Amino acid sequence: SIGAVLYELLTGTRPFRGESLQSLMYQVLSVPPAPLRELDPELPGPLNDIVMRALQKAPADRYVKALDMASDLTTVRSTPSNPASFTA
Repeated sequence: SIGAVLYELLTGTRPFRGESLQSLMYQVLSVPPAPLRELDPELPGPLNDIVMRALQKAPADRYVKALDMASDLTTVRSTPSNPASFTA
């Protein structure tokens, strides 16, 4: 669920939408969300990769540990060539 929250925070839109609960659940289970960079081309590519990995359908394809995801986010944040660096 952290992937969905990050996706919405970064793009202003939900990764999955549906007219009904059934259609929403179908989206969550079967349809990959649009890449972040399609919605905001200025977002760094590595950030897109992190969020999209967190949204993978198969649990084995997602982060195993929250610490691993946090480490990747820290790396993106500290990249000096990244014009969209986060500020705390």
